Amino acid sequence: MEVWPDSIHSNVLKYLGSSQRIQGYIWPYCAICRGCESGVSQKALWRVIDLSEGALSELARELAADEILSLLQRRGRGVVETLILRGNSVVDDYLVLSFSTLLSGGPLRCLDLSNCPRVTGEVLQSLVAFPTLEELSLECLAGLEDAHLAELC
Repeated sequence: MEVWPDSIHSNVLKYLGSSQRIQGYIWPYCAICRGCESGVSQKALWRVIDLSEGALSELARELAADEILSLLQRRGRGVVETLILRGNSVVDDYLVLSFSTLLSGGPLRCLDLSNCPRVTGEVLQSLVAFPTLEELSLECLAGLEDAHLAELC
């Protein structure tokens, strides 16, 4: 497997579910050999990161906030275009502030924070760090007010 070209690893990982199956497939695949680890680093796999409640329901456990931040730091910086955190109960204002700083100026175009019970409308000001942001989902966000949305516009 170490002599496989990166394109084969990329195709295998896309078939397994790309970054949407991080704990179930990506991390174990990464541990097989250096070639597999290199394949996991392909930027094309990390353009869409889905850490929503539904995507994580298949895992033995949710990722902790520091694990999400570490993942975004290692794989998402300058790459992630879509970040889906819908319904993720560990996502809070501090995590949003942290990844806003980490990913600022990058290509993030779509962010879904809907139904994240620990995210409040007050953190939305940090999202101005994403000049490329085109789509923002904030359904059922605690304390979301018109004033918070006005800060974004």
